[in-house]
Amino acid sequence: ASWPKVNKGQIDETAELEMTKIQDVVTAIRTIRSQMNVPPSKLARAILKVEDKKTMDSLNRNRAYLRELARIEDPLIDPDPVKPDGAATAVIGGVEIYLPLEGLIDLELERKRLSSEIGRLTKQLESVKKKLSNKQFLQKAPQAVVKKEQRKLKDYQQSLEKLERNLRTIEK
Repeated sequence: ASWPKVNKGQIDETAELEMTKIQDVVTAIRTIRSQMNVPPSKLARAILKVEDKKTMDSLNRNRAYLRELARIEDPLIDPDPVKPDGAATAVIGGVEIYLPLEGLIDLELERKRLSSEIGRLTKQLESVKKKLSNKQFLQKAPQAVVKKEQRKLKDYQQSLEKLERNLRTIEK
């Protein structure tokens, strides 16, 4: 069969942009849930700060998608909500997302886990830094090994920043 031809008259740019925004919000909520170890079985509360009227209308029309795909209760969509204490946050294209963590996870247990992980990662980071500051290592090691250690350094730094940000979020 021949390749199908696109009927450009059937493309609804507005609907596509609207669904992209919904997907971005759902992805951000899922990312927060994953980073904070929120069990998938628990419904979370979500507060969406949206100042743009058009975006607010779009999110209100698509509440069902948000509830089902992000595993949240009916979201509060407001131009000026109160940010709850201990809420994880994300900002996606003009939408600020607050996900209150109280009741979703054991905050004390999560603090301990994050602190422990930060300690472990800090030791690994220091080890890689020490290796990369050793001139003999840099001169004698194959270039591929040096590049691998440099990638490790960058990955450890990024992971450490995320963990510290998550710890600050639940300590508020």
